[in-house]
Amino acid sequence: MHRRISSYQPYLLLGVFSALVISVFSKSSPLYPLNDWVDANCFLTTGKSILSGHVLYRDVYEQKGPLLYFLHALAALVSDRSFLGVWLLEILCCFGSALSLWHFAGRPRDARLLLLPGLLTLIFSTTAFASGDSAEELSLPLLAYSLSVALTTPVPDNRHAYRIGMAAGAILWIKYTLCGFYLAYALYIAVFCVIHREFSRLFRLILFFLLGMLTVSVPVLLYFLVNGAVGDLYEVYFLNNITRYSPSAGGARGASRSGLLSTILTFAAQNPVITALIVLGVLYTALRDLRHLPVLLLGLTACLVFVSLGTRPYPYYAFILAAFTLPGYRALTDLAGTLRAPALARTVLSLLLSLLCFSWGWTTSLNTYLLGTDRQAMPQYQFAAIISQNEDATLLNYGFLDGGFYTAAGITPSSRFFCQLNISLPEMTQEMNRSLQEGSTDYVVTRGRRLDSDRYTLVAQSSFPYQSNADRPRSFTYYLYRRTSEDASTSLSMGAH
Repeated sequence: MHRRISSYQPYLLLGVFSALVISVFSKSSPLYPLNDWVDANCFLTTGKSILSGHVLYRDVYEQKGPLLYFLHALAALVSDRSFLGVWLLEILCCFGSALSLWHFAGRPRDARLLLLPGLLTLIFSTTAFASGDSAEELSLPLLAYSLSVALTTPVPDNRHAYRIGMAAGAILWIKYTLCGFYLAYALYIAVFCVIHREFSRLFRLILFFLLGMLTVSVPVLLYFLVNGAVGDLYEVYFLNNITRYSPSAGGARGASRSGLLSTILTFAAQNPVITALIVLGVLYTALRDLRHLPVLLLGLTACLVFVSLGTRPYPYYAFILAAFTLPGYRALTDLAGTLRAPALARTVLSLLLSLLCFSWGWTTSLNTYLLGTDRQAMPQYQFAAIISQNEDATLLNYGFLDGGFYTAAGITPSSRFFCQLNISLPEMTQEMNRSLQEGSTDYVVTRGRRLDSDRYTLVAQSSFPYQSNADRPRSFTYYLYRRTSEDASTSLSMGAH
């Protein structure tokens, strides 16, 4: 029995490490009043809409992959007024990433294991981590697993090909621009098998990889097929993202070679710890086993190119690159294993290093300014207290991305376009303006702008700092309007405050 418990100890420690790191550095944690990041709120609001019977893309418009919203629907089952479910989801993702790091490092059970919380802290306190709950974060354990297999056996067996296919399929339906590694890895395997004339092996690997992708894809496609929304899936997730995503918001149009290089250098400068670990890992791989270097370099390059496409990619796009810190962590643990010192001394040293990393992460994280803030200090909860006075109240988040007001008030939006997304879509603006003109919702919330409308009356305003991307927190003023009369005429115009 003691031996059985001992075999589970590393996994328990990895779970504790993951829960600690996410609880401190993600705004989804119960230690924070609310994850006020607009993207995270868009995901959760869409997940709630799915639970309410709205068909994704057809009845509720958001532009990332369906699996991302299905996961947030599960999170909303835990809580539809907070990020409690998302916090648990993030812990699971962090645990999966930590598990791949630990396995790739040779599954150490000594003091070297205690280096892992320090590494996780350094990764999850970077600029790229944003506020927590990005598509990149939820995809990280999938890519980390795939990379750990590729760097252990560059040409996988059938079982691993199937699992990697599942990981690729999941990432495809979360955010397809994160699939660059899999294209490079597939190309590497194909070239390897052709050079060695292993055509039957290549055929089997393709078959098992596709079976893995189908295992994930079939349920997703069935959802849209049953709901008659396959066309909406194609139009919103693929066509509109390629042709209509706003270049000013990081769209694909207008990218250039110089822009690509500039973006990569910016990502590297914004995330020096991840950059240093990747460089260390590349050097270590070149020295330790040169056979694995082509896979690492090809996969890293393809991933960089895909996530860097666009005229202004957001800093959180780079978080998926944390998967490529696996060899760097292996280098650190192997170096620690060469130290000749008593076990107690190595344990103390590992703990001290992790504490130093925690101190560094606490200082550099863009999120910790909000840690421990009282909920009632936030506009979202101040407005929710007013909105709750109306039974079954309806709300429109007008003119900006979802600011968390649906979440705080526990409201599921009634319209397809529930906020202003970063996409050039005339019908979005038209529908939201029509909603204002007709007084379709009981309340309207705006950010940084006042409404000039006979249909709505200003009932509250509040200012609060908001951290966006790589910037330090800046203050926004939010305005809450209540509908005054169903029959009143309206003259709508927007003016800067």
